[in-house]
Formats: sequence, C-alpha cells, structure tokens
Amino acid sequence: MGTGSAPLVGTSDLARIEAPVTVKAYLICAFAACGGLFFGYDTGWMSGVLAMPYFITMYTGIPFDYATGLPVGVSKEKFSLPSSTKSLMTSILSCGTFFGALIAGDVADFIGRRLTIITGCVIFSFGCILQVASTNQLVLFVFGRLIAGVGVGFISSVIILYMSEIAPRKVRGALVAGYQFCITLGILLANCVVYSTQYRNDTSSYRVPIGVQFLWALILGTGLFLLPESPRYHVMKGQLQAAARALAYVRGQPVESEYIKDELAEIVANNEYELQVVPQTSYIGSWMACFHGSIHKGNSNLRRIILGAGLQMMQQFTGINFIFYFGTTFFTQLGTISNPFFISLVTTLVNVLSTPISFWSVEYFGRRFLLIWGAVGMITMQYIVAIIGVTAGSATNNDSSAVKAMIAFICINISFFAISWGPCAWVIVGESFPLPIRSRGVGIATASNWFWNCIIAVITPYMVGNEPGSADLGPKVFFIWGSFCMLSLAFAYFLVPEMKGLTLEQIDKMMEEVSPRQSAAWKPTTTFAAEMGRKTPSNTQDTMTSIAAESVSTILVSCKQTRFHIESPNYRELDIEGLNITVTSAAGGSGEGSSSKKGKGKATLLRAISEKLIPGIPEKTRIAILQQTNAAGANVDDSLIKETGAAESTQEPTVLEDVIDKATAKSELEQEIHEGVNDTDNPYGALRALRKVRHERMQKRLFVLDKEARLRSGARGSQARKALLEYEKAVAESAARNEEAGDVISPETLQAEVQEAFDLLSELQIQVEPSRLADIESRAKKILTGLGFTDAYMAKSASSLSGGWRMRKSLAVALLQETDILILDEPTNFLDLFGIIWLQRYLQSLGESPDAPTLILVSHDRDFVSLCTDLVILKDKSLTYFHGDLPTYETSQAERKSHLIRMKEAQEKQKSHMQETIQRNMKEGKKNDDQNKIRQAKSRQKRLDDRMGMNVSARGGRFKLNRDLVGHHFSARSEIDIPPEERAVSVILPDPFELRFPGALVSLEGLAFRYPTPITLKGTKTLAPPVLQDITLSVSMGDRIGILGLNGAGKSTLVKLLVQDDDDIVKPFKGTVTKHPRLILGYYSQHAVELLQTLAREQRQEPPLTALSLLLKEIPESAELKEGEIRGLLGSLGLAGRIVSDVPITKLSGGQLVRLELARVLWKRPHCLVLDEVTTHLDYETVTALREALRYWAGAVVLVSHDRWFMKGAVEGLIDDDGDGGSQDNFGAEEDEDEEESRRRRIVYRLRGGKLTALAGGVAEFEEGVERRVKKLLSM
Repeated sequence: MGTGSAPLVGTSDLARIEAPVTVKAYLICAFAACGGLFFGYDTGWMSGVLAMPYFITMYTGIPFDYATGLPVGVSKEKFSLPSSTKSLMTSILSCGTFFGALIAGDVADFIGRRLTIITGCVIFSFGCILQVASTNQLVLFVFGRLIAGVGVGFISSVIILYMSEIAPRKVRGALVAGYQFCITLGILLANCVVYSTQYRNDTSSYRVPIGVQFLWALILGTGLFLLPESPRYHVMKGQLQAAARALAYVRGQPVESEYIKDELAEIVANNEYELQVVPQTSYIGSWMACFHGSIHKGNSNLRRIILGAGLQMMQQFTGINFIFYFGTTFFTQLGTISNPFFISLVTTLVNVLSTPISFWSVEYFGRRFLLIWGAVGMITMQYIVAIIGVTAGSATNNDSSAVKAMIAFICINISFFAISWGPCAWVIVGESFPLPIRSRGVGIATASNWFWNCIIAVITPYMVGNEPGSADLGPKVFFIWGSFCMLSLAFAYFLVPEMKGLTLEQIDKMMEEVSPRQSAAWKPTTTFAAEMGRKTPSNTQDTMTSIAAESVSTILVSCKQTRFHIESPNYRELDIEGLNITVTSAAGGSGEGSSSKKGKGKATLLRAISEKLIPGIPEKTRIAILQQTNAAGANVDDSLIKETGAAESTQEPTVLEDVIDKATAKSELEQEIHEGVNDTDNPYGALRALRKVRHERMQKRLFVLDKEARLRSGARGSQARKALLEYEKAVAESAARNEEAGDVISPETLQAEVQEAFDLLSELQIQVEPSRLADIESRAKKILTGLGFTDAYMAKSASSLSGGWRMRKSLAVALLQETDILILDEPTNFLDLFGIIWLQRYLQSLGESPDAPTLILVSHDRDFVSLCTDLVILKDKSLTYFHGDLPTYETSQAERKSHLIRMKEAQEKQKSHMQETIQRNMKEGKKNDDQNKIRQAKSRQKRLDDRMGMNVSARGGRFKLNRDLVGHHFSARSEIDIPPEERAVSVILPDPFELRFPGALVSLEGLAFRYPTPITLKGTKTLAPPVLQDITLSVSMGDRIGILGLNGAGKSTLVKLLVQDDDDIVKPFKGTVTKHPRLILGYYSQHAVELLQTLAREQRQEPPLTALSLLLKEIPESAELKEGEIRGLLGSLGLAGRIVSDVPITKLSGGQLVRLELARVLWKRPHCLVLDEVTTHLDYETVTALREALRYWAGAVVLVSHDRWFMKGAVEGLIDDDGDGGSQDNFGAEEDEDEEESRRRRIVYRLRGGKLTALAGGVAEFEEGVERRVKKLLSM
C-alpha cells in the first residue's frame, strides 16, 4: 500500500498562523545564536595576535626585550608585521568564508540546516588544528585560516537561515539580533584571552587564543544534535509529517494542535506560491533564478539579492571591522596611549553592552527605523573623530585629551553600530528571501559580508600603515568610513522595507504589494493558505469547481492506495484506509447512517465521495447524491397549489419528463446537438454544437487525468503527469478549434463534422430503449406519487416548482438513477410524514433487491435513520463505525464508558497497593542489604511502569503487544482512555409572565376559512373551496397541542389564523378567534430561516447585521433588556461568544438561524409558543434538548412537525421512547411536579379535509394510518 501525504487545514485568521511564543523557542534560538561566537571570536583574536611581541618576532625575526617591553634594534612604531603579511593573514579567513557561505546554501538544501552547521563545526575545527600546529610556517598558518574560514562561512550563513526559520515572528528580530550579540561577545572573549596571554614568551601566547575556539565548535556541534531540523526545510522537501513534528517541538505545542496545523498550512501554501513564481529548472538555472525578475519590482528575486548583499556590504563599509581588526595597531599609532590592548578591550566591551539594546529596539522601532537613524549617528560620530584626528588629535600634537575625545566618539560610534547596523543587517537578511531560494539567498548575502570583509582586511593595512608604500592615513580614514555611512543611509531609505511583526510568508506578500517607503504602514489582510485555497490550481477540487461551478471551497483528500491492479472491483463497496480530508475555505449493501452535530464535516465527506475525490473510489463507480438543500424558496405546506393540468409552456419539460431526462443523463447533450442540427440559419450550427460537446467531454477527461497525476507518485506518477501534459495540449487545441471563424473551416471538415453530429444525435436518441424507457417512466411515476406528486402536478412545468417541491423532484431523480452508491443528505427536509414513511419503506424494499445500491444516509430524524443497519459516527474529525441502530450505539457507548471507569478505578487501587509494596521492599532491602527484596521491588516497579493500562484489545480479546500497539511507545500498554464528558446541548426557555387571572389563552370556535381568490371551473368563476371547516380548538396555560397532517392539509393556514392580530386582512369567513387579554404569543414560522436571510441581505449596513445587533435593534427600550441579558438569552439557545457579535447573519448556518429566530420569539417571555416545523435545520442533539425543554415548560405549546420522535416527546410527554433505557415518567419524583403534570393537557390532532380531529392514540395512531396508505401504494 502507498500512503498519501497528510492534508493540511488552512486558515484565514491572521492571529492563528503562528503558535504562541514559548520559552523553548527562546532557548533554541538563543543556543543557535552561539554560532556568532565563531565570527566574533575570530575577528577579536586576530587583532590582538597580530600585535603580540612573540608572534611578530616569530615571523620577522626582530627580537623583543620582555623586561623593558621594547623591541631590540627598531623603534616601537616599526615593530610590527609587514602590511602584506597582516593583510594576507587577516583577509584569507574572509576568502574562505566567502566560498563557504556560497557552498553552504546548496549543502543546507541537500542535507538540512542543522547538519550543515554541524559540518561547519567539523571543518572549522580542522582549520584550527592547522593554525595551532603552525610555528613560523606562514603557508600552514594561512592554509589553516582558509580552512577555518570555510567552516565559519558554513556556520555564519546557515545559522541566520536556521534562526529565521524557527523563530516566532513577534520576537524574530530580537532573537536574530542575539546572533550579533554573540559576535560582540566573541570579540570581547577574544580580547580578554589575548589580553591575558599577550606578553607570554612562548607559543602559548597565540596558541591559547586560537585553541579556545575548539570549545565553541564543540558546544555548538554537540547541541545541534539535540535540536530539531527547520520545519521549513522539511516543507521544501515535501516531508510534511517531519515538518509538523519539528514545528511542534520549536513551538512547544502538540502535533495535533490547531496552531501547528494552521502555521504549517501557511508555510506550505507560501512555498507552493513561490514555486509557481520561481522557475523550476536545472542546477545552474536554479542559481540563476536567484537573480530572476526586474530590479524595479520590490518582490523580485534580483531585488532581494541586491537588498541582502547590499546590506552586508554597507555593514562592512561602516568601518566597524577596521576598529576590531586593526584597532590595536591604530591606537598604537596615536602615540599617547600606553596600553592599546586595554583600549581595544574597552571598545569591545562597549560593543557587547550596546548590542542587547537592539533586542528591544528592533521589535519596538523596527528594522528600517534603526538602520536609517543608526547611519545618521555613525556619520556624525565618524566625521567628528576624523576632524579631531586631523587637528588637535594628530600624532604630532601629542594631545592626550584630544585622543581621549577621539576614543570616546569611537565608542559612541560603536554603540550606534551595535544597536542598528550590527544586528539589523543580519535580521533582514534572514527575513528577505522566499523559501525556494532562501538558503542560497542567505548564502549570497553572507558571502557578500565576507567578500567585503576580505577587501577591507586586504586594503586597510595599506590605508593606515606607516611603512613605505602605505597611505598612512591615520585618523583621516574616518572621513572614508563616514562617507560610506552616507551611502548606507541612502541605501536604507530607498531599498530597505520594514519587516517588524510579520511572518516570513507575510513579508513576501508585503514586498509584493508596497514600496520600502510605504512598508511600515502595511498590514496583512489574508493568509497564503486562504489565497492558495481560492486561486491555486494545485488540488483536485479547484479543477472540479471550474467544471461544475458549484463552490469555491477547496477539498484536499489523501488516503492509502493499493499498488495492485484490481480486475473486477466491487463498485458497491468503499474500503478506504487512512482517509484524510481537508477543506480550505470554510458526513454503506446495507444502509449506512451518518450521525453528528451540524458543521462537523458530513457534507464535505459526502461531497468527496460523490465527486470521487477519494483515490480509492474506482472511476467507473456510479454515484447518485441528493445534497442538502437550502431553505430559500421552500414552500412545503402550500394549500394554494392548484392542479391546473398541463405544463404552462410547451417548450419546457414537465416534472415527469425532467425527472426521467436527468435520471438517464442524456437530455442536455441531446438538446444541444438537436438545436445545432435544426439551426437552418447557421450552416455551422451542428459543427459548433459537436465541438462544444467534444470539448466538454475532454474537460471531464482532463479532470480525471489531473486527479490521477496528483494522487500518484513514483514511476506511475511520472507517467500520469506526462499523460496529463499531453492531454492538456489536446484540450487547448480543442478550445482553439471552438474559436475558429467559419471562413477558415474547409468544406470537407464541415461536411465530416456535421455528419458526425447527426450520428451522435442518433446514438443519443436510441441510448434508452423504448421498452426500458417505459419501465423507467413507470418507476418515475411511482416515486413521484410516493413523494406527494399527483398526476396533474407531474404534468406541470418543472421550472414552476417552489423550493420544497424542487427538493422532492431532486430526490426522485436520485432514487430513479441506476447507481452503485446512493447518497441522501437530509432527504426528509420538506417532506410530510406520508413522504417520510414512504421513503423509509421504499429504501428498505430497495435494499432487498439483488442489485441494491449501497445507501449512505445523513439524517437527524431518529425514527427515519432507524432503517440503517450500520452507523458511521463523525466526531473529532474521525470516523467511528458501529453495527446497529442509534439507540443501541448510545447504550453501548454508555456501557463501554462505565466499564472503562471501573477498570481504571480497579487499576488505580492495584497501582496504589503495588507502590506501597515497592516502597516497603526497597526500604527493608536497603536496611538489611537484602538484594532479593531490592530485585523484587525493581521488578514490580518495571511492571508498574510498563504493564499498566489496557489489558484487552479493541476487539475484546487478550492484549498482544506486537499486534495491538504498533509503533514506538514509552510503555507496553495503552492508557485506559475514558471518553470525556461531552458538553450536552442545552436549551433553556424563559418562564412566561403571570397572567393574573385565569382563562384560555386562545380559543377557536367553529372556524372556517377559504382563500379570497376565486377559481375558474368550466369557464365559470366561483369561490375557492374551504381550506378549514368547523375548527374548534382551545389552548390553555400548560397545554401541549400537536397538529399532524399531510402537506397541503392547511396546517400552516390554521397556525396563521391562530397567531394573527386583530388588524390582519385575512379573516375567517365563519367562526371566532378569542384570545386572552394579556396573552403574549411566540410564533416560529417554517419560513423563518429564509426570512432571516432575506432580512440580513436587505439590511445593507456597515458593519453587517449580526444576531446581537438585530436583537438590540428590535427589542424596545421599554423591555429593559441589557446587552448582557440578551447575550444570556442567545447563550441559553446555543449561540454564544463571537458568533452573536461578530459573525454576520448571512454567514450563520441553518441551525444557528433557527436559534436566532427562537431568541426573537422568546425575549418577550410568551405564554404560548406556536412552532411550525422548528426542527428542520437542527441537529439531533439540539432537537433532543429542545424536546426536553418543551416537555415541562410552564407555558402552552402548539406544535406542527413531521418529526415523530420530537412530537411524541414534546407533546405526548414520552421519555426515552427510542430505547435508551429510560422510563416514561421520571418527572414524578416531586409531588408538585406530579400535580402540575396532572393538570397539563396533552393532545394530538389530525388535520384532514379541512377538519380537525383529536387522535386518542396520538402520534402512533396517525402513523398507523399513514403506514396503511404507504403499503397500499407500494403494493401497486
């Protein structure tokens, strides 16, 4: 079996694209920053060693008198290494680092960031060995410096890359600035070591400073063995599971954390985007890609390379390394300083103490701000030093005060550098490059640093040297550095963007959208995961949306796939292992039911199955699906529907014809060809129609090939991608042919393709045999009749149907199709009880046929879902399978949990007893030196640590380690995992106001009603027949009234008359409606969801209308309801938090809209609730909670519903009638509740033929009557 990669869940929430900062992230980055010690220490020790008497004597042969501290035979100013030797020794390290930094980029992409740094430590150590081994062999010393430089190049380049990729965005600048601090710390440590060994009269004077470097290599190399690899490296290599583990480690979160998934999805999406922008070519081409793009585009790779390399060049041209490389020599030339080593130590200390300020300032002020003002400060200080140096501070004046002033301003200059250009240049280099070229980009920038470092090391001895051939500039060199700082100021102002507080992926977006001068004001508005989910054709579903044009959401699917060819697959079975489904946007022959709360992913799972996005589903599998319909336009109890006969337009198909055509899947194609053939005005009509049909077929084939290419890997994947590329060319050619003008089409081509169009039309017309078509028509009529269509209504135009009837027509199409897998998502929505029971019995009879399809059913109607033999429970993003019905599943889950609790309690007692025994045996064994007792205690402790847990396998047999616990674990048993208590859905109804005096709430006496619109019969206009006749109904406080009836019986009409105001226009033509004077009615309409959606769309306001703002707007001030109380009311109905205040009503689900409408009803604290089909959009947990709340609520309830289970509980007061094991009357525990229940009237009415009849047998009696009608219909 081959396994697809795990999918990622993207987010558009900018606050969730990175996990919270943890101490672990700080510590990891702080340790990695120790790589700066290499750079800094090497810079520091070289300056001091070049001025050591023993080292100078070793290479020049000039003796030195250690007693007097003066050279023998030459002046103190002349006692130094030749400028050429100092230049070579200093610059050769930079030469090695230059090449090391360039090579490191490729190495880091090949073996990883972490291993590259460790390799650099090894190379560096080898170079140090050669330097320590050298005495007066210049070649050996220089070669050792070169080798060490390659190691430093590896480390300095990849450390920045590693730190930038793992550091949290909010503190990334501060943590990378720690690298610069370690450089300064390395310089200080080097100066301290050199200061302590400078006057030693043996090789230890220079070998000790060089040898100390082994310590830094050992610490860094060993530590990195324990740290994780950069997660972005794993993403670049396509190793998403390793990336998730590494990211979880550095963020201090579990791998399953939503933060980890969101951040990883953002990294992956950004990498995919950059891979589209950066051309994928050969090795040389990939290097050239670093210089791809225009210099004028801020996000081009060329511009980023200029930014990174230019920053490092400008950093070197600030002159800072002149002070650290040649500071000791320069201070000696000033003439008044007796101990130049000490002054060098002071300047280094200033550098170290100033750098930590950048930890705060780089995140508070930002990178760009510090670079600009740091350059201004260095320009000022360096020009002051130069001016003093050429005036009062010159060596000829011998003015110690002026020299001290120069040193002070040099220290201030160092402080400006340490706060700004020192850390910020490294920070920006680590942040600037996109992932595909990041390692090479950082390598090029770091190589630039070392290149210019090398240039400065080569030329500076000649600039300040006083021997023949040198410029002997002295303090005047600061004019040069100050001028370069002016260039740095211009570079920072025009080319450096502000990157503070952004992720590396957001920086890419910022550089694409704004110029550097506008970057400080830029704020992210979306995530790469959201962008890629909408725009990138990198997944199967994007291609599907272009074909079906149904949705812009993206579904990513992966699962285990067999590598074997299956000759005869069973198309009615789905055997999928390791299924992962991700939605980036924002539930089988036997029947299988799916059960879970709304919004848990059932519709996504069904869509992935129906569109064959799951790799394990054969392409030839026939799948029919009825998707859950929107409430908009639904009219399920419309008694105004007239049976007017034939379709209104002969050009449009009737309901029956439309169902047959869609079920046989030929009508649209046939119509297109037919129209083209019969278009006599256009000779190219048939050709155009044929080419259009061909092109659409090719697009569907392209979709299949594209899916195969994405899902396969290895040789099969390569072959699939080649086939895809070839077919894409064919599709492009087909599209071009569709656009051909008539004058370029040859007569031969026209004749051939017209004949092909006629042949295709003939083929379509005989696609369904006449005898078989008659059978299909007969079945279609039976199905439509069972769903409530009369013969006359079947003859109506299909386009004239209202929402509820369109849903039934779609259901009929799904049931009529020949299919292997039938998927029904909430099929009972908008069906009356007759249609529900008919569908239930029809599906049961369908399962008994020899070629029965596999049924996948999603329903929140507990009675209806009982037809399924197996359950698939979608919970916590995973599927659980259960053989049995829903009540049995709930009972077994409760028993299993009880069993696990008892098992855990027993093991806890056993563990406690064993622990006491172990402690006692250890104590006695140590006291008496009894090794047997000690061994026994250790053996028991091992068993306690390793063998406690689940002793029974998932199948109920004895636990076996190598079978039941696959993989690496810390113990030999799984923990006893007790399922957590789920927070039950709760619905709390507010108590009604007191009436103050008794009486019926609503009374209907002899009510009769007809619609005022007359009808025409046999050419004569006459009054419409009565919809309601002789209706007598009384509703008192505490009553529970249920009204049952088929669609069109007039239930909604009766309810409207029950709740209408006195000033309503529609009045009964007979009878009276009497209401209590203090009555407050609460009415929930079956069209409430649609009306709320319309209301929200019409309220075009900013900010958009939310649940909370709607209630605040509708509730009058006289009600004296504060915002907190309104929130409490919404919360009692399951709407809480940001959903009520931030989510627009247009974004709420159907179930949430039902809750909002209930809140609009309940804030008045009504005495009587009239609920018309309130359960349509609710999940079964909420239906259960509402059922419980209505059962004992103090007010009256008039309920119209097709949900039998809900009606039995809310109206008849039945408890756990679904077999959960409860009793019917658990409310009798309290005497006052007994008394209240005895006064409560519970009655179920049937509305039929306009008359209201009380049912002694309640819901069961009505159900039996419908069952008899269904059996009669099915037997026909």
